[in-house]
Amino acid sequence: MMSILETTPTPMPPADRVLELGAVVLLGGLAVTVAPDVGAQISFLAVAAVTPALVRHDLAVRRLPNPLVGLLATAFVVGSTLRGVDSGLLSASIPFGWAALWFAVAFALAVGGAFGMGDVKLGAALVGIVAPWGGIAVGALVAGAGVIGLIVVAATALRARGSRSRGVPFGPCLLASFWALSVFGGPPL
Repeated sequence: MMSILETTPTPMPPADRVLELGAVVLLGGLAVTVAPDVGAQISFLAVAAVTPALVRHDLAVRRLPNPLVGLLATAFVVGSTLRGVDSGLLSASIPFGWAALWFAVAFALAVGGAFGMGDVKLGAALVGIVAPWGGIAVGALVAGAGVIGLIVVAATALRARGSRSRGVPFGPCLLASFWALSVFGGPPL
């Protein structure tokens, strides 16, 4: 049994660690480039730091480790709070409202078996991070993750042909949609 703090289902070879570190550095550079202010940079850098580990872990064991998602959620709270200090309480509360809306809807879907709770928590943090860009950005994040998930389902169904699937690891779909939105539909500067 894995401990709650363990983020790797199996030991990683050194070459894989180097690749993962390279991905963190690359995403970190992208994060600093696309984030419009210090609060957003904190949130984006946290997403960059946890993305490779979350993707690897979700693909391997279909779970998102709470410590990594918690780090991301903490960065979202800190970043949004800093934004609120600069631009007012209303500006700070909007991301929390969007995150709460995502959480409520996704939690209901998770109870029905459509999502895992890790996906619910990860999605809430990512929705909150892009919420300052507006409702269209939130919709694009969610729709993009859904489209990526459907593509994964179709590819898995074609490859598996008749075997039962364990479902789609939705965390990587959310993260891919987040980074695509950051690059192609980023924040207004």
